[in-house]
Amino acid sequence: MFYHKHTTTCSHTVPLHYLPLVCLWCLWLAGCAGVPVPSRYGPTPSPVVPLDHILLEVSDFPDGWSQSGINRNLELSYRDTENYSTSFKYLGSDGYFNYYEHSGGPLYGISVHDVLRYRSLEVAEQDFQYWLERMQSYSDSEPPGTGTEEQRFSLTNADQQATFCGRQRGNLRCTLVARYGTYIAIYVSPTLIDLFVTEGEFQAILTTLDTKMQMAQTNGP
Repeated sequence: MFYHKHTTTCSHTVPLHYLPLVCLWCLWLAGCAGVPVPSRYGPTPSPVVPLDHILLEVSDFPDGWSQSGINRNLELSYRDTENYSTSFKYLGSDGYFNYYEHSGGPLYGISVHDVLRYRSLEVAEQDFQYWLERMQSYSDSEPPGTGTEEQRFSLTNADQQATFCGRQRGNLRCTLVARYGTYIAIYVSPTLIDLFVTEGEFQAILTTLDTKMQMAQTNGP
């Protein structure tokens, strides 16, 4: 005479060959009840935020601005990076692309935001230094990045940052470079801060950029 071996689970005697099904059933019930089930591979990582969700939007600007679309910047497609770029232009209350006449030619309201995501922290740190050197030409101060205006505009959450400001035909224009983990943000201020946005509006735009980039770093690789 042959006997089946039995085991006891959940107060019931279950044949051994049914045990896998019972375990699956218990896991299903736990999931339906909202009970967290530990993973054999550790905690599930947060999803990576899509780059185009990190970019500034026209709603982040004062009235009178229009967004010109989102695209990949081919100039930045190197060293195994992902990138997105968007630009904004000042239309004004009449809805037309406005500019200010100047003896040296018209001055247009244009602003650009680039975001780059690198495969490693090491490469991101190296490229941050590259962007610092490249953007120093925007600065009128000696050494670059130490002027009064440059020290006034800052970000709270960036791991590294630098602002470069200069006077273009007497009007202020600034460029900001900031690193958040494996992300780098490059923001060229409206041309020109004194004409198309106030300094307070410009800082508000930077604060929004800072918040979005911090969100990307928190959920990034």
